[in-house]
Amino acid sequence: MRLYWDTNTFIRMVETGDIVGQQLGRLLTRALDGRASIVTSELTLAELLVEPLRRQDDELLDAYRDLFTAASRIDIAVVDRPVPLATAQIRADHAPTKLPDAIHVATAELAACTHFVSADRRLPPRPLLRRVSLDVESLTILAEDEY
Repeated sequence: MRLYWDTNTFIRMVETGDIVGQQLGRLLTRALDGRASIVTSELTLAELLVEPLRRQDDELLDAYRDLFTAASRIDIAVVDRPVPLATAQIRADHAPTKLPDAIHVATAELAACTHFVSADRRLPPRPLLRRVSLDVESLTILAEDEY
C-alpha cells in the first residue's frame, strides 16, 4: 500500500494529538517498519513550515524537520517537469481545483500511490487514487486494508 499524505494530514498528526492524529501516527509507524509507504511532495515541506516560521515556533519547526530527516521512511517526491504538466491537465479537467491541490494529486499519481490521505473534500476524483478522509472510520478501514 502506497499512501500519499498532503499537508493537512501531517498537521493533524503533529499538532492535534486527537484520536485521528494518533491513528495517523500508527500509520507512520507502519511505514517506519516497512509495512506501508508514505509519499508526500516537496510542496508539503513549504506549506508545513510557514506557520511555525511565522510564529517563531522552534519546537514545531524541529518536529517537522525531524519528521523529514534522511533516516525517515517518508518518500518526498520532487516537483519536476512531469508534475506541472500533470497538474495542468488535472486543472483543465477539473476547473475549480486549486493549484496546490492539483500539484499534490499529480504528485500522488506520478508516484504510483494507491491512496490519498487528506481532510480536503474538494479534491478531484481520480480513477486510480482512492481518497481517504481524516476521520476515525476511514482510517480504521485503511488500516484493515493493509493486512
